Amino acid sequence: MPSLIVNPIGGIANRLRAIVAGASLAKELKVSMQVVWAINSELAAPVDELIDIEGISGNGMPDIRIHNISALKQLFLYDAPRKRNFYASGITKFGKYGYELDDDNLIKNSCILDIRTIHDTLSKDKDILIRSGLEFFDFTDEFYRQLIHPLSRYEAQATDILKEMNDTVGLHIRRTDNAMSVRHSPLNLFFNAVDIELKHNPEAHFYLASDDEDTKKVFVERYGRDRIVTSSLKADRSSVAGIKNAFLEMVILSKCSKIYGSFYSSFSEAASKLGNVRLETLRTPSS
Repeated sequence: MPSLIVNPIGGIANRLRAIVAGASLAKELKVSMQVVWAINSELAAPVDELIDIEGISGNGMPDIRIHNISALKQLFLYDAPRKRNFYASGITKFGKYGYELDDDNLIKNSCILDIRTIHDTLSKDKDILIRSGLEFFDFTDEFYRQLIHPLSRYEAQATDILKEMNDTVGLHIRRTDNAMSVRHSPLNLFFNAVDIELKHNPEAHFYLASDDEDTKKVFVERYGRDRIVTSSLKADRSSVAGIKNAFLEMVILSKCSKIYGSFYSSFSEAASKLGNVRLETLRTPSS
């Protein structure tokens, strides 16, 4: 039987989004789905160190199998042919898939899939490969929560971190390599949001998740450690510990009363979907 193969790319939030989009498409097509999760420089942690992959099928979901692959397998078996893999993936994939899509194709076509071609491919008993970090097929927030379940240890840690704080508001401030977030979600917008929250509720606390140590320092110095709680660990995609900490922060944000997030950041959106929490993306009027 042909199946849908999803190779999620990018950071945690992008990959989870692609898995859910794939599951939604597989459900629509009534086919099984395989997820090949690369452990590479983009994201160093295995998927089963983050979410429960055993309980991801059932309850009306398609048959979903998830497994980890090495960076080399990603490069030579699933990546697009390019200089970095000596264009070898064009040979290894030749004739293997009836239909193949990546983010470049999806963006070019405004994330609109050619469903007729997909159906034709499946009727010819050929697999479909989608390599993406985008929402390439519609899904609801409820469907997201049905599918994505953080491992219990993250839930327990998040609850423990927040238990001493009343009415915790989440802040996600994306900096470093995300120029769009830096440009369109400047720090003064977050300062204003925190000031307004404190005016309405002087007892409010804030959990700050950020990939930038200077940003954490600025907020702690401005509002105090008794008001701003943040991780002491530096954001690091290239280490398993760094990815696990980032995922823990996503789970913490999902348990806040609301989230103030950054423009052009899927991390804020993922936390909002995960916990069914209201997200307000702070952006300049020109964004």
